[in-house]
Amino acid sequence: MKVLIIGPCLESLFFCEKFLELDAGSVTFWSDLNPKELVEKKTESLLFQGDSTYWKNCLQKLSKNIFYRNEKILRIQKTYFSHDEERRMRDTFKVVYEKTHEDKNMETFENYDIVLNFHDQYSSPLFLGGIAPCVQEPKWQNLKHLNYGKDCLGLKDIKGKVVVVGKSFSEISLFEELPEELIFINRDVPSNISNFYENKFEKEVSSFEENKVVGKRGVEPVRKFHAFKNVYITNVDFLEDREQVFLTLERPSYIGEELLKTIAADKVLVLNGFSSESQIKTYLREDEPGYYLVNSLDSYTQEIEELEKKWLNIKNDFLQFFSKA
Repeated sequence: MKVLIIGPCLESLFFCEKFLELDAGSVTFWSDLNPKELVEKKTESLLFQGDSTYWKNCLQKLSKNIFYRNEKILRIQKTYFSHDEERRMRDTFKVVYEKTHEDKNMETFENYDIVLNFHDQYSSPLFLGGIAPCVQEPKWQNLKHLNYGKDCLGLKDIKGKVVVVGKSFSEISLFEELPEELIFINRDVPSNISNFYENKFEKEVSSFEENKVVGKRGVEPVRKFHAFKNVYITNVDFLEDREQVFLTLERPSYIGEELLKTIAADKVLVLNGFSSESQIKTYLREDEPGYYLVNSLDSYTQEIEELEKKWLNIKNDFLQFFSKA
């Protein structure tokens, strides 16, 4: 039996080890990161909360016992395209990948009996517009002013006006200290944050009023925290002379009070969630025996006991169709 496990997730290595213990045949791990690079990167991540020693021991067990590939996978399909159920069961999976030969890219393939595609959802954050990009987002999404998903974590010395879009991750994981001005979009507001900015505003107002009494001029204070609910971001733009991002917020009348507003930001943290769709194109049926798409949003924190349960479910499933012989 030839087993293929795809994806730069710690779970991928766990399942490689399980297939080796099962003595299932050859096991191939396919990822842009090799096993050593993967363990180092994931266990050093701010998201990681597991036992790094376990994964280092797992790495030693896999050493020289699995095959490693890192070419770009173009698609996964059945080898002979049959629509007949029995023939599809006997058919292998064709993994088509890109290979460079004499400075030219060409398609070639490998065949496997079982394919596990581990999709790290943290690698596929959703857009400002949600499941689809808003207008001009593809043009500007690589700006340093825009951060998506896990790239919002561990940012230091965030200055100016910060906009947080969406509900992923806690405020503790986003800010070492709160920025000068903060805007939440479609995000619940913790009382400690609203109280922080409200108390700060009240002190500034008090100071401003005292200065007015003695004839001192100053700039009238404004609130530095705002929250918008049930709005859509429909456009993003960037003005180089201002070094700021501009977001267009809209709320249609069928949701609530109509809104059309543009706000400026020095930094935008996009936390609208993560896509569960694999980035690898497949031409397979939804319930294709032997192919498993495993979403791995919690691979940084998942207990080994939970991985064992996931393994048993998948093992019991494929053993209905395959045997070690």
